Amino acid sequence: MSSTASAEVVTRVERFDPEHVYRDQAQRVWPSVTQILGAVPPWLGRFDHIPPDRLEYKRQLGSAVHQAIALDAEGDLDEGSVDPAVLPYLVAWRRYQAESGFVARWTERVIWSGRHGYAGTLDALGVLPDGRKLLVDAKTGSPLDAPLAGPQTAAYLEAAREAGLAGADGVVYRASVHLRDDETYRVMPHTSREDWSVFLAALQLVRFQARVR
Repeated sequence: MSSTASAEVVTRVERFDPEHVYRDQAQRVWPSVTQILGAVPPWLGRFDHIPPDRLEYKRQLGSAVHQAIALDAEGDLDEGSVDPAVLPYLVAWRRYQAESGFVARWTERVIWSGRHGYAGTLDALGVLPDGRKLLVDAKTGSPLDAPLAGPQTAAYLEAAREAGLAGADGVVYRASVHLRDDETYRVMPHTSREDWSVFLAALQLVRFQARVR
């Protein structure tokens, strides 16, 4: 997907699972936030040392946790259908909500930036008890990877603003919530102003690579 989309009217971008491919109404493929970041250092090759079967298990676990969180937020979760491996992460998420007072208004929402030509799925965007808006990315990996989520959440926030999800003032805080299999969690705020610049740099590099191939 090129930046020329910014000059066109794109009314819908959909995600096609399990490939996580994003297409608009003209069936053009939009690069995802994670694909863009995964194509450049320090994300590129970060998990090469992990056996493929283990990496696939972690991917499926993350997807299942996100689906459970979304269904739970909508009140449509059949707890009897939740895999035992997923349940501790769901409990951790519920604990985070109860202790922080965070209320999600949107979960697993497909968003896109027509201005910059990318798409993605934000985990949750909602409000805290003091009225602050917060974009949350739920993680099942190590909190040590938290800095790498900064540019990812910045990209989601930019697209959320274009979609009108950020409110009139556009002020939204960002954080990743690292859920653990012992039913605990850790909140990692993302406050760096460089996060958006880093994502834009990755996007430009990916486009350059595509041109010179």
